[in-house]
Amino acid sequence: MGAPQARVRAWPRRGRRCGVGDDAGRARRGGVRAARGEAGSGRRAARRRAATRTGAGSGRRAARGGRRRAARRGPRGARRGGARRGDAHRGGVRAARGEGGDGARRGGVRAARGEAARGEAAATALGVAGQEKLLPPYVVFKGDNGKYLSGRVIQRYNYLQFASDNMEDATVINRTHYCNDGNVRILNSHFGRFWRRSPNWIWADSSDISCRNPNTVFTVVKLGNIFALRNMGNENYYTRLTSEGKTSCLNAAVKTITAEAKLEIREPVLSREIYDVTYDLSKARIYDKKVLAMDSSASDNNGSTNSRIKLSFTYPETEITSWDSSLSLMLGVETKIKAGVPLIADGTATVKAEFTGSYTWGSSIEKSASKQTEYEVDVPPHTRVTVTMLAEKAYCDVPFSYKQRDIMYDGQTIMQTKHDGIYTGANSFSFKFDRKDEKI
Repeated sequence: MGAPQARVRAWPRRGRRCGVGDDAGRARRGGVRAARGEAGSGRRAARRRAATRTGAGSGRRAARGGRRRAARRGPRGARRGGARRGDAHRGGVRAARGEGGDGARRGGVRAARGEAARGEAAATALGVAGQEKLLPPYVVFKGDNGKYLSGRVIQRYNYLQFASDNMEDATVINRTHYCNDGNVRILNSHFGRFWRRSPNWIWADSSDISCRNPNTVFTVVKLGNIFALRNMGNENYYTRLTSEGKTSCLNAAVKTITAEAKLEIREPVLSREIYDVTYDLSKARIYDKKVLAMDSSASDNNGSTNSRIKLSFTYPETEITSWDSSLSLMLGVETKIKAGVPLIADGTATVKAEFTGSYTWGSSIEKSASKQTEYEVDVPPHTRVTVTMLAEKAYCDVPFSYKQRDIMYDGQTIMQTKHDGIYTGANSFSFKFDRKDEKI
């Protein structure tokens, strides 16, 4: 009788070695921990596998691999494999949709782009590609078909379609919101929602105010007076596309900047006034100094006594003026400006004139006038005197603050005080005469 009892007592010990007893309990607890995310290494491996396989199909492949590995590892491996399979499947689906938890979404997108994980405020090589200035707060987009990008409901979704003929249409107005890394998000004022890529069509349907979803974030590329927008979710450029029953709608579909991807950006501003311009002359920078020969004149004295001669000189007086902003673009708006004009005199910049009138922001105004002056010189006997009129020419940059009043096409007035003004000008100064005597 004792022997059978001994065998019965021994069986659980053999069972424990086979993973049925205490080890089985540990296996169950391990499986639960894996499912909960407590088994860190298992879940991290599952997330990496799911992230690098963006798509539900990739998640299923990861799950099948987990089942095969689980079969080789036995009961404990099966439970861990089950947890990993669930994580892999969920991670794959989330990466494919651009949805789910922040970790799955960001990890999947970053792995697909081959980028390191980083926060919202991480810096990029060039926040606004090809330019240093930001887009203005209110913008409209004009496509290669001559139509403005308009918010339109198509098949019950908030599409963006190149369909409007003028900037007075309230559906074409958009507002820019910049992220800390220099990339930008755009809110369509008509729908009151941010642009979002889904799957590649651009819908104005996002209420997310953060920059965490790359499908709502893009980079601005400036090519002269033309722009292109590149979505950060799939790194494609926005283009005008006709497909799937949609005509000339915005879609992140092309890898290069095609004709349909080129955009003209304007401001929906009816009139703009710049006033109360205040220069910071203490920060003026004078550069590119050059000495110029403005004119020359000569006189001969063939007599035997000194002769006093008056020489005449004609020379051009040229001034170049430009007002611009160092931080933001002003696009296609005729501006009325009232401002003083800094000029260089005696090597320093001083405000000596005033300009009032219509002005295209950032352009250069060149004013040139022909001037005359006289210079008296004593010429010794049997001598030729040649006098050259010299002047210095230089450029100056002067920062300034200003007030800006915009009247929008929808009738509202927007007033701002800005401190990003930069005046650039050039003029001639320090006129003098250089004399040379020759015996004759």
